[in-house]
Amino acid sequence: MPYALKISLFQIIHYPLRTAFVDTKIRKCHPQRLFSNYLYVIAAFSQKNLSEICNSPKKRRFLALELSTLNMSAKKEIKGYRDLKNFSVALSVDCVVFGYDDEDKDLKILLIRSETQEYRDQWSLLGDLVLPQEDLNDAAVRILNKRTGLENVYLEQVETFGRPDRHPRGRVVTIAYYSLIRIKDYSLNVEKLDLEARWHSIQDIRELAFDHNEILNTCYERLKKGLQERPVGFSMLPKKFSLRQLQNLYEVVLKIEVDRRNFRRKLRSHDVLVELPEIQKGVTHRPAKLYAFDNSKYEQLLKAGKTFNIP
Repeated sequence: MPYALKISLFQIIHYPLRTAFVDTKIRKCHPQRLFSNYLYVIAAFSQKNLSEICNSPKKRRFLALELSTLNMSAKKEIKGYRDLKNFSVALSVDCVVFGYDDEDKDLKILLIRSETQEYRDQWSLLGDLVLPQEDLNDAAVRILNKRTGLENVYLEQVETFGRPDRHPRGRVVTIAYYSLIRIKDYSLNVEKLDLEARWHSIQDIRELAFDHNEILNTCYERLKKGLQERPVGFSMLPKKFSLRQLQNLYEVVLKIEVDRRNFRRKLRSHDVLVELPEIQKGVTHRPAKLYAFDNSKYEQLLKAGKTFNIP
């Protein structure tokens, strides 16, 4: 912190300007720079410009140069910020990967064993640090692929978590994303990092590392809200699906029992599905008609001022 900024407001108000420049205590610490800092503080509190508090053109030129190149930290201090040199914050991304198992009718979360010593062998979400020149969304895609081999999957940014003590190694602010996949459509690849990764039923998850339970719960609430307001659920189904499969998804994720007739009535009113000339194959029950989601119809729905609201 610049020395002048440690001077109390009482001193600033009661020290004459001429005394400030010749005071022995002040002159001992970087006289020229200190002089500019001192005048800057006086100007800030008195709301005066440099010409009003310094009548020497030479000194004003020096001060103008100093203030434009050296005093950004002083300006931040006056506004209540810390000096930039004191900042030590890391930025990370944590991904909650929701996987729908349509055979077991279960919503699962992909977890890995934590590498952090303080949480050794505990399960955690997939995450890593953001590179200095990396966009957040690019970081989420990279980290997800690096940890699992997954690519071309649905990703949505949810919330930022920045509690000072959330990481045992220091201040780490993390941005949470969630991803949606149909488990049967993807295979995992974690051999290159020698990490143990496993799907866990959301019903069986207990204590996770760090604040990952909080992150998971937040993302889960966002998923449930999104499922009822936007067609995000189709990312967790095969491209061709039956209406029964779609209803099962809503019941599993939302943990509710959906009325079959009302569910299908709402789907018809939204008109975002295309009925295909195909039926299910290889099923033990009566084969059902297959449908596909039509994004162009969904865009038309939005343009008409209507909303997607299911169930």
